[in-house]
Amino acid sequence: MLALLVVLVVFTSITAYMAYNAFNTVQAYGARFASVERELGSVKTLADQLKTDSDAVGSRLKRMEDDLARFRR
Repeated sequence: MLALLVVLVVFTSITAYMAYNAFNTVQAYGARFASVERELGSVKTLADQLKTDSDAVGSRLKRMEDDLARFRR
């Protein structure tokens, strides 16, 4: 009976330790995921800004080409 009690105590302490480590691991991965999510949001914002700037440059280039075509006539 004493052996069963010792096994139960050891198993309970090991299970508690494993649960504690699993909880910390899940928290760490959650923090990493949140960090990646923030970085992805920053990249998306930069991509949107680049698209806006590219569109502005394209329209300005088109106006310059039109002005040059009118000037050559």
